[in-house]
Amino acid sequence: GINAEYGGGFEQLYQILVSDVMSVKVINSSDVLPQQMKNCLTLILKIFDFFVNMLNVTPFTEDLSTELKGFTILQENLSKQYGNKLRECIQIPILINRLVSLLESLISQENLDRNDGSVMTYIMRLILFCVSSNPDEHWPHLINHQSGFDQLYKKMILQCPEPAVRIEACEGIYKLSQLNSTKTPSPRSYFLEAFLQNHPDHLTSSSTTHFGQFFHLIDRLISDGCQKDMTECAKHDEYLFRLVSYIKQRPVVETHQVDSVDEILVGMMSITITLLKANPLNATKLGSAKNMNLIHHLYHDCLFDIRADCYNSTPPLPKCKSRLSRTVAYNLLIELARHSGQNLLELMNLMIPHHTGASRYPNWDYHPGQEDRTQSGGHVGLANLGCTCYMNSLLQQLMMVPSLRDGILDVPVKKETIIEEEKKKDDLLFQLQLVFAYLRESQKPAYSPVGFCYAYKDYEGNPTNVRVQQDVDEFFNLLCQRLEEQLKSCNQEKLLCNVFGGTFSNEIRSVDKEYPYVSSKEEDFYTISLDVKGKKNLEESFNSYVEGDKLEGDNAYYCDKYDRKIDAIKRCCIKRLSNTLIIHLKRFDFDFNNFKKMKVNDYFEFPMELNMYPWTQEALTEDSSPEGVTRRPESYEYQLCGVLVHSGTADAGHYYSYIKTESHQPLKRSSGLSLMTIRCPSLILMTSLLNALVELKWSTIMIPKLDDKSAESMHGLTAHTCSSTREKSRNHQLCYPTRIP
Repeated sequence: GINAEYGGGFEQLYQILVSDVMSVKVINSSDVLPQQMKNCLTLILKIFDFFVNMLNVTPFTEDLSTELKGFTILQENLSKQYGNKLRECIQIPILINRLVSLLESLISQENLDRNDGSVMTYIMRLILFCVSSNPDEHWPHLINHQSGFDQLYKKMILQCPEPAVRIEACEGIYKLSQLNSTKTPSPRSYFLEAFLQNHPDHLTSSSTTHFGQFFHLIDRLISDGCQKDMTECAKHDEYLFRLVSYIKQRPVVETHQVDSVDEILVGMMSITITLLKANPLNATKLGSAKNMNLIHHLYHDCLFDIRADCYNSTPPLPKCKSRLSRTVAYNLLIELARHSGQNLLELMNLMIPHHTGASRYPNWDYHPGQEDRTQSGGHVGLANLGCTCYMNSLLQQLMMVPSLRDGILDVPVKKETIIEEEKKKDDLLFQLQLVFAYLRESQKPAYSPVGFCYAYKDYEGNPTNVRVQQDVDEFFNLLCQRLEEQLKSCNQEKLLCNVFGGTFSNEIRSVDKEYPYVSSKEEDFYTISLDVKGKKNLEESFNSYVEGDKLEGDNAYYCDKYDRKIDAIKRCCIKRLSNTLIIHLKRFDFDFNNFKKMKVNDYFEFPMELNMYPWTQEALTEDSSPEGVTRRPESYEYQLCGVLVHSGTADAGHYYSYIKTESHQPLKRSSGLSLMTIRCPSLILMTSLLNALVELKWSTIMIPKLDDKSAESMHGLTAHTCSSTREKSRNHQLCYPTRIP
């Protein structure tokens, strides 16, 4: 408890703060502050910070309003009346020791959050107050602290995973660096020298999300030093040339994902710009081809190089794919050209070929940024050619099945297909390979599947009519039929069967124990069609599917074996499950009363995880396996990996898809698609858990059942439509598919 002899108010708060009451060792044996004690500490620091700020009051000016003048006068009176008493309560060295210890306890925790940023803010503000009260005396005490303040701030900025804590730590250190102290090293020199010695490895290709604040802080420290003393610029020349070497040696880290930013590369280029502004004489040495050739490196490797051989590396060139990194690279090019005529001439020679002849764009509304996949979510879409949303939505789903995608791309292209243009147009397999290749490697936001539409022929041999919408289930069945024919003569003959193929068992089973009889006929399938009308969820639909019909009375089954009619049940069950299960929900029906096609808009639930065992032949026959083989439990477990949805009526509407990402990131509303509801799912794709563990390496997601009115719970699914970036209609909004690398 608190000693009774402690005074009230500010003195008591001070005694609580510097005593062992808030010590980690007193609370528990671990080095982690409990949340309740952390909240208490935050409140104490906040109140203490309020009192301390009263000691630093700036006199008001005539420009202040009446209310602000009154408040400032009150502050001044309080400061004069209680300032000396407050100062007498505080022993700065003891307070510094306590604050550094609290800082050490905070940084040592594993699970930091945004609230810890507030604690960091108050600690750094109080440290700043303590040191600024007498920099010559208290600055050496801070940097020579027994806990090792020099190691502590490195952990705060370079190793701390929570951005809020890093931001507040950097801001506190920057304010400390502004203090004037006659002791050496000065605060700014001390921090700058320490940071330059702990420069992150420029060759690392791992996550770089922790270094943005670090490089920004170095940039500010160098900029302040050069503004105060121009002679200091020359001291950083060696570091400048080292930075340029690091930039050129930096591997490609950024991908086409939206949040992929190489903060190490961005930081090094930003500091290079600052040093160039401070000492422009180095521009020619850095940029020209005769020297360090930075102009060519930025122009080609960082911005515009998309060579054919660059795809041998992962990820491919250019180094700068994000908006931030490209902006900084452009600014560095401008800075190099501004201070050197030779650099300007070399840059112009690189740019002129791109601004002559056929490369001109006649449209006034042309925006180059819209032609980059990073502006469309980092993914590649398929252009809607009219009414091809059914095709595009399904192709995006198929693209996200790794075993199918890799198998299709693994098929060797025939020589005659490459040589003869007509065969290339009519080769459906080749056009599907083009679609998958563009979705995977293209730098543009969308690919136009014109070639695929021409190669895909209907039952009469006519190319796809892009103005007529088709049923997606019929399209999938015909597509599989066409692909099967072409895959027979290549190395992927069983590809579709291995990915989507399963086997039904059509049985006639006697229910009369005196006349045991079983007749079965196998039937291969790629999809399972289930009724929606009158069914509440997927489980009811499957139960109805395998329930079968009773053959009894006048409708009894005539058995040749016994030469008589017997009571039996005729049903269809699943004998062999597919690796990727496609469930077709029969949303379209025919109304015989009105003789027109109608759509079933009934509410329907489907789970995130599904166990198919109750509807297999093993379960229905109460046998471990009809073939005498014991199956692994995972072979019955499936995870939801995609939903293809139809919105509209039976005569008109739009198809779009939800696709599961590899990282299981929850669907964000900022993705461009309103996700309040999922209405009328048409196809449901589920991947086998056994297949997921062995091939896809996806982790199990334990999420409650999901219905088509609660889309916000679809964690791990991401939405996309098949439209191009320029299509934004009232009925469907735009969002691009998530690409699995």
